[in-house]
Amino acid sequence: PSDSPAASEEPDVAMGVFPLFLDPDLRPEQDGEGANDSKYPQVSCDGEVVYLAWQDLRTPPKWDVYFNRSTDGGATWLLQDLRLDGGIGDSYSPRIASSGSNVYVAWVDDRTVKNKWDVYFNCSSDGGTTWLPQDVRVNTTPPGTKVAGEVQIACSGLSVYIAWMDRRNGLEDIY
Repeated sequence: PSDSPAASEEPDVAMGVFPLFLDPDLRPEQDGEGANDSKYPQVSCDGEVVYLAWQDLRTPPKWDVYFNRSTDGGATWLLQDLRLDGGIGDSYSPRIASSGSNVYVAWVDDRTVKNKWDVYFNCSSDGGTTWLPQDVRVNTTPPGTKVAGEVQIACSGLSVYIAWMDRRNGLEDIY
């Protein structure tokens, strides 16, 4: 091991290298403190750029997926949160991944049939400034016929990998 903290890629408490945390009192979402329920935040970063996606009850009784980003390590955020889901149903459990300026978000959504979840996806190639004009349904079962959930997403460059659980065969399987 090197005596220089800068040479280490892993936080080493003994060497005085600590992970950097956001200010615990900073609110990246821009809807007003206590204005509505916001939960299940997911974070991805690339250097000083921090991407955040979460589930938000801004338009009750409907849950939506929102996004915000910081380009200065979390010190400041966009003044306006961006809604990523395009459906009329509830959107739950967003997951986010990024590689450079490519940002990918996946979630489950019941826009077709209440409580029958499909997997949806949206992406940005410019660090979250613009997104696809319409989110994309990922699972191939007929819309709204089965329950999907437990979405996970990962990426490497332009390659995106999404996995989820669904019950199309009666029991829970991973796709």
